[in-house]
Amino acid sequence: NRVYISTTTQTSGIELFAYNITNNTLYLVEDINTGASSSTPYYLEAVGSTLYFRAEGSSATGNELWAYNTTNSTSWLVADINPGTGDGYPSYILPIGTSIVFVADDGTNGKELWTYETTNDSYWRVSDINPSGNGLNQLRSKDSAILGTRLMFWADDDGATGNELWAYETTNAT
Repeated sequence: NRVYISTTTQTSGIELFAYNITNNTLYLVEDINTGASSSTPYYLEAVGSTLYFRAEGSSATGNELWAYNTTNSTSWLVADINPGTGDGYPSYILPIGTSIVFVADDGTNGKELWTYETTNDSYWRVSDINPSGNGLNQLRSKDSAILGTRLMFWADDDGATGNELWAYETTNAT
């Protein structure tokens, strides 16, 4: 009975809000980047009772992967992909089973495919598709398909063979 959105107020900046459709109320879910500074939640994707999204927690963490549990109303930093003040810019979040896959930049390998496993709270870079730059700029429904536990996607130029179809099997991380 709730819809989650990113919107703004003068006191909290751009933050995660919820709209309750039963009583027509809009409320601030969490002021992730406290005060008038904005966390700017983006790429919201629900997996069970948890909402995953990109947000800027503070100048100490940059734009990283965050989560909000709709059952107990808690939010937390899931993964600091580009540690410290760097921005991992997780984007194109897609759920597959108990995992989510997304594109992120660790500050060293460029934009690549990452996985977060919700059952054990672990995350990792799947592959360095292009060792000399960005291997994956987008992961969209029109450019990818989920077949059971396998993600099929088009990867950007790997530096040698150009754009090609790739597959990632989530059950054995290959």
